[in-house]
Amino acid sequence: MSNSERISVVLSAEAKKDLEKLCEVEGRSMSNFVKLLIQSAIDKAKADGKIK
Repeated sequence: MSNSERISVVLSAEAKKDLEKLCEVEGRSMSNFVKLLIQSAIDKAKADGKIK
């Protein structure tokens, strides 16, 4: 069983359209792309000592 959890995000219509375009360019689903963005931000924060 997975230990993944779900979250919800509210975006402006314009931001969602831009995100959809970016996901298409990257060849990723929106869920996967956003997951990668979040994980990247977490990894950077840890590397910078902002979070443990």
